[in-house]
Amino acid sequence: MFSKTSLTPIESRNEACMSCHRKDSTRSHWEGSTHQLREVACTSCHQIHTQHDRVREKYTQTEVCFSCHKEQRAMMNRPSRHPIPEGKVVCSDCHNPHGSVGPKLVKRDSVNDTCYTCHMEKRGPFVHNHEPVAEDCMNCHNPHGTVVENLLKARAPFLCHQCHTPHGANVPQLLGRQVVPNSVTTTGKNAVNITQGRGCLNCHTYLGQGAGNLGAPDLSAIGATNDAAYFVQYLTNPAAFGNTVMGSYSYLGEENLAALGEFLASSKGSQGGD
Repeated sequence: MFSKTSLTPIESRNEACMSCHRKDSTRSHWEGSTHQLREVACTSCHQIHTQHDRVREKYTQTEVCFSCHKEQRAMMNRPSRHPIPEGKVVCSDCHNPHGSVGPKLVKRDSVNDTCYTCHMEKRGPFVHNHEPVAEDCMNCHNPHGTVVENLLKARAPFLCHQCHTPHGANVPQLLGRQVVPNSVTTTGKNAVNITQGRGCLNCHTYLGQGAGNLGAPDLSAIGATNDAAYFVQYLTNPAAFGNTVMGSYSYLGEENLAALGEFLASSKGSQGGD
């Protein structure tokens, strides 16, 4: 029996196991896999001649994996995470440590297909797909744990601003125009001031994210019944429409109000937009 400290070459040790287990479909991609190339021995994870192999038990499997994957151990202790300490989700639910055709040893052909095995409601197809979602769930999420709700990498609107231009008083890129910096002849706030504490999702929901318990409407399909001009008027003076909670956004200036109005008017699908 080979131990972790055995002087027998790892390749020879693994071959003793693979002589029987090579025919197993879950181990058909062992050759060339990350663990095989990094000379991980079967006995580094598995215990033989014992009734309970720790790596095959839900409540102890993650501790075996964490003995090498220290960064993932730290992530699992963050506030937003999968229920791994509770034993409801384990590493092997998403990964095949013996090799796979997908990236990062995920069990399916892609990250998204692996996520869809549990999150089937996100598969679609939808009328309006958010392109980064169709590309890779990990563009926005970190499945091992984050400090933001729903495993998001950053809090909205900062997460959105990694791809989308912030709504600021001097951000005419939204209208395809040349950027003009603040000067004595321009008014309004810059993008940083507007972003701080004023995320749309502080009150609203959009694309299934946000604070849906505050009574503010879902913005995902809000453009289905009104045009851009209506939203510009509403944002300029919400009180005129009976909304005494939301403050006026007139300080954004005409250009940015027009851009925001166009964005809201283009949001016509309950599951998407840009």
